[in-house]
Amino acid sequence: MTRKLLSLLLILCHSCGTFPLHAQLNRHMQFMNLSMGLPVVDYVCALQDRGLRVVESEPDAYRLNGEVAGIGGCNVIVLTDAQKANVTRTSVAFPEAVAWADLERLYFQLKEALTRQYGEPTVSKERFKGVSRKADDRARMAAVRQGKCRYHSDFVRKDGMVSLSIEGHPEGAFVFLLYVDALNDARAAAAQTSAR
Repeated sequence: MTRKLLSLLLILCHSCGTFPLHAQLNRHMQFMNLSMGLPVVDYVCALQDRGLRVVESEPDAYRLNGEVAGIGGCNVIVLTDAQKANVTRTSVAFPEAVAWADLERLYFQLKEALTRQYGEPTVSKERFKGVSRKADDRARMAAVRQGKCRYHSDFVRKDGMVSLSIEGHPEGAFVFLLYVDALNDARAAAAQTSAR
């Protein structure tokens, strides 16, 4: 994966804002049936036990690679708080797609699976900006790379949020999945605010 794509993934993880703290915070989000409430080291080790391998470790993140939802070659980013004690977010960048039909098919397969697990999305938008409905595969992929694709579904829960989207950059496009743990994310934001 290029450094540009890794930077884009980290920006996407950080740019989704702080998830609001809810009244019932005794539960944590789960990713791959693992509680994001686990200590970071245990969480990353458990992901390794599920077949992912650590590729890189940053001060506030781990990058892993492997199979997610039956699809190999996924890049997984685990973001932590400043003390590297709690998991705040986990994201997945699925392999880059060459054709729009493949990108759209994966997005809707994942959306269907998430809907079965979490219920209907809180927010769901699937459209292109300034692209004809009759546009062919090539024109749609060009629009994705230019940032004109708005395919996005959020599943908001008391314990966090799952966000599914199609993302593009000048060299390609991919499906992106983000899990935010409400409790740990709010704690990290509060710690950052008090440190200022």
